[in-house]
Amino acid sequence: MQLMAKEYLLLHDFFNSLTRVTYPYKDSAIDYTNGIYIMFEAGETVQRYDRITRIGTHRGANQLQGRLNEHFK
Repeated sequence: MQLMAKEYLLLHDFFNSLTRVTYPYKDSAIDYTNGIYIMFEAGETVQRYDRITRIGTHRGANQLQGRLNEHFK
């Protein structure tokens, strides 16, 4: 369990260090048409990090933008 906790925090450290886009956003803020997305919930934390609450991908080629928008309907 201790190893999993260490890796859990390493992932949070990495993803918390990346540039974020918040909703609502302009389509031009998302530079990619394909990829994996990481979401955080405002106010939720784990130790000193914002807590990852969702990791996902899109359905089909070039659908990342549409998939992100589905989360906010």
